[in-house]
Amino acid sequence: MQTTLAKMATMYQNITHINTLAERFIQKAVPVMAASMGAFYLKRGEKTKAEFVKIAAYAEDRGNPGREKFSYGKGWPASARWKKRAGSLLMFPKTIR
Repeated sequence: MQTTLAKMATMYQNITHINTLAERFIQKAVPVMAASMGAFYLKRGEKTKAEFVKIAAYAEDRGNPGREKFSYGKGWPASARWKKRAGSLLMFPKTIR
């Protein structure tokens, strides 16, 4: 996987728009990681007023995975970060998927 991700980094050197980069990256990275879906979020704002806004998504069998945005320090992504472990959407109730 590291080799593939390194190749991806060089493939995207000439992309100048973050949304284009995110879309291409997530479409390539999700299958490489053997995942069925993924989302790419961009942090907007500073410190406690920051929020993460989805700018790209990939799903094999669903239309649009992930929330459109979430606040800094809120929800399961923050929980996984603070506990320093990865999480899967299947571990959480459908209400937050």
